[in-house]
Amino acid sequence: MNLLQKNNIWLGMILALVFPIMVFGVVLMLFEFGTDMGLIDAVADPMKGRRLRTTTLITLCGNMILIKLFNKRFTQDTLRGILIVTFIAALLWLGMFYDEVFADF
Repeated sequence: MNLLQKNNIWLGMILALVFPIMVFGVVLMLFEFGTDMGLIDAVADPMKGRRLRTTTLITLCGNMILIKLFNKRFTQDTLRGILIVTFIAALLWLGMFYDEVFADF
């Protein structure tokens, strides 16, 4: 049976945890490439401040690919697992960067 055809909430949760880790690696490689090519300003530590906030948000939005893919295949339980993990990750992101995001309000 194809992985995309399985309909299991645990599969969705696992995919929603693993896929963003892969996206995070790709985004870090893109930032490194952009820095080496002079397209992006170099920072002392890419895992602090604004770059960390942006990288984690892009990574979190990477789950949109999974959401679209499994919604199209009508695997609702898998989609629920993805959405649960994505929602929890979004709350964690908001908790981590609340002061920076809402500093001007």
